[in-house]
Amino acid sequence: MFASADVYRNLLHKKVSIRQGGKVVAHAETVVVRDPEFRVQHGKVARIRRVGQREVCAYVRGTATAQGALAASDLPEGAVRVCFNPFEDDAFRLADGTPVQAADLFIMTSPCGSWVVGPR
Repeated sequence: MFASADVYRNLLHKKVSIRQGGKVVAHAETVVVRDPEFRVQHGKVARIRRVGQREVCAYVRGTATAQGALAASDLPEGAVRVCFNPFEDDAFRLADGTPVQAADLFIMTSPCGSWVVGPR
């Protein structure tokens, strides 16, 4: 378990990265984050749009637990898709377009797929 960790999708390694104190401390197939806060660095988003090259500009902060692969059937009841695309938006959003700033639980799988339970 990683307390106060930042979790983001690592597109180069096709894993989920876990960062603490500014340093990547682990990679995993699946990471579950309790009491997540969704963070977007707007200056980096602007640079991505200007330059057209991706970089880490958004992450989820909370208490993270690394796990192995997770099947869609293993998702908790009530889990809904959430995504972030720096070329299209400035916030994490549910599939219906609702912005998300926090939730009860966040799940990110590799190479893609993110879900929340209890978004707000």
